[in-house]
Amino acid sequence: MKIHQHEGKRFLSACDIDLVGKTFEEGEHLLDIPESFFKGDKETIESIISSIELCDSSHLIGNNLIEKLLENNIIHEQNLKEVDGNRHVMIFRV
Repeated sequence: MKIHQHEGKRFLSACDIDLVGKTFEEGEHLLDIPESFFKGDKETIESIISSIELCDSSHLIGNNLIEKLLENNIIHEQNLKEVDGNRHVMIFRV
């Protein structure tokens, strides 16, 4: 998990650890998971959930992470996207 700050906004990026540094393609869709943006501290699901609630936006990638967020009612199935078998979601606070 990594938290970025820009112009007073906080952006969280988190993914399954085995996806860091990988790129997935499916048709016209590309899912890029660069180390510079996603590699940070390894955190518990509780810590990630707390951070999501404090951030202005979040990009969350990986079937394991997504499943835990679904189980905790943080996200909903209908908001998920999938590229090459890898589910992901973005959350925006307005």
